[in-house]
Amino acid sequence: MRWLCEYCNREFTKSYTLTQHISQRHPYIQDSTNQIVNSEEPDDDIWNLPEYDSNYDYSTEYEV
Repeated sequence: MRWLCEYCNREFTKSYTLTQHISQRHPYIQDSTNQIVNSEEPDDDIWNLPEYDSNYDYSTEYEV
């Protein structure tokens, strides 16, 4: 089986040789999984915390 470099069409007999070639000869090209940009906006509500009450006993809130 032959492995073809999609950037310069050079052929290789082993897949790891192709991987080495790409990392050495085409370092500016990254794996597409590294180029995924998260377009999800952060939730602004995460900063809306309840007011702290100094008189409230918080130790009883998480009893098991």
